[in-house]
Amino acid sequence: MDEVRKKENVLELQREIIEGISKDYFSVLLVELDQGQIYSYREAGSNGKRIADFCRSYHDRWTELLPAYAKDLVSDASRENFLEELSFEKLKSCNEDYSFTYEYMSDEGVLYYQARVSYVKKKDRTRAVVIGTRDIDDLIQKERLQKEQLRKAYIQAENASKAKTDFLNSMSHDIRTPMNVILGYNQLMKKQLTDPVLVDYQKKIEQSGNLLLSIINDVLNMARIESGKSVLVESSESIVDMVEEVSNVFGAMAKEKEIVFDKKIDIKHKQVLCDCTKVKEILVNLIGNAIKYTPNGGHVTVDIKEFECSKEGYGTYQIQIIDTGIGMSESFIPTLFDPFTREATGDIIGTGLGMPIVKKLVDMMGGTIDVESKLGKGSTFTITIDHKLGNEEKDKVKQEDLVVSKHSLEGKHVLLAEDNELNAEFAKIILEDCGLHVDLARDGFQCVSKVIQNPVGTYDFILMDIQMPNMNGYLATQKIRSIPEKNTIPIIAMSANAFDEDKKQALKAGMNGYISKPIDMEKLQSQIIEILKEKAGS
Repeated sequence: MDEVRKKENVLELQREIIEGISKDYFSVLLVELDQGQIYSYREAGSNGKRIADFCRSYHDRWTELLPAYAKDLVSDASRENFLEELSFEKLKSCNEDYSFTYEYMSDEGVLYYQARVSYVKKKDRTRAVVIGTRDIDDLIQKERLQKEQLRKAYIQAENASKAKTDFLNSMSHDIRTPMNVILGYNQLMKKQLTDPVLVDYQKKIEQSGNLLLSIINDVLNMARIESGKSVLVESSESIVDMVEEVSNVFGAMAKEKEIVFDKKIDIKHKQVLCDCTKVKEILVNLIGNAIKYTPNGGHVTVDIKEFECSKEGYGTYQIQIIDTGIGMSESFIPTLFDPFTREATGDIIGTGLGMPIVKKLVDMMGGTIDVESKLGKGSTFTITIDHKLGNEEKDKVKQEDLVVSKHSLEGKHVLLAEDNELNAEFAKIILEDCGLHVDLARDGFQCVSKVIQNPVGTYDFILMDIQMPNMNGYLATQKIRSIPEKNTIPIIAMSANAFDEDKKQALKAGMNGYISKPIDMEKLQSQIIEILKEKAGS
């Protein structure tokens, strides 16, 4: 009797375990895979009883039950997959457990059910499957709601990103446009001044204007990088020329502070493929900071070395900016690259964005930046980047050709499309100083009209502002490109927007080049010459 009770207790425990495991399933069937016989182990609720009734109606035979159940209770959309997943042939051929979802046709409408197929072996070693069915309608509806919420959130994020980009473009244009006028006229005024006091005033205006432009660029560029809008645009450039150009910008400041400003260059290959603008932006921030934070009579060194690179056709370039400035505390260095973070530096002003921008730009280029600094002793910034090597001879010939070709600009006729009166006046003056004849259009509509009205060959090229009333620069370019016999006039975009996608959009609209404001006349000259040479060659 004790043995019988023990067996009964074990069986009861087994039933309880099975009941606990299967409680999520309103129907649990066992299908023998040798004969296709069905045994019902659980019939919970009306849905479970409905399946059990089907089993009995079709003599507990799986091959008879399945098509009838699918026809009456499974939706048209799910029926084919349902029959395939639970076909007797698949049940016999598979060995791994699996599950699938189907649409069940209830009296209240479509519900989502999940069928779980698990393989078992009976005592006689024959195989069988246990098929559990559960209602997952609430779960599916919840998932669909979450997906819809995620979809809406994604659209909102996309719209917010677009709004941010539009805002940055607008900010870039609206701020750089007056800055172009301020710095441009300041340069023109410099040529006319002889009074030392006025020259000093002019110099301070220039320095403050450049500082303000630098702050504007830092804020806009940081936002671009954070939003993932900034990309690398590589071309063949001279490392030496880039360093010289940036160093010349700070030469006057170093001289004024009586700082010894040295450059050491030990490289084999000058020409590299890189994003010139971003490399110079790194150098501007690091060299500018070194001079700004080095007291009068100090020492700043820019040391450039080239090492062999493991990648064929590449060189490893190390740039060190070493100063004897005020340095940084050991506790501040870990936060150096955090946005808007600055150590107390008395009356030295800044945004706290320069170093985060440098770090992100170096990361974009696949390089590294290391910092060594001691408070009161100075700092050393070490940047290491692998650059693909450029063609030295080809670029040397190209530069020589540009120098010779600058004389060919004299007498050329340019159509300048610019709606801002002050910008137009300034651009006209600097273009005429280069020997160019300038015709002015106040908007895109007027620009297109002048091209149509004047004979073929009147204009050698067009400088086209982007944001203009009546007709913008993109549309004006497209109109000109549709004019027979005049559709090959070179057009250079001239815009206060300075982002990569603006350049791409200009080229996509049919323009030949792009220059951002404030205008760098050297860059503009080089671009005009290159475009005119390409046109002549074609």
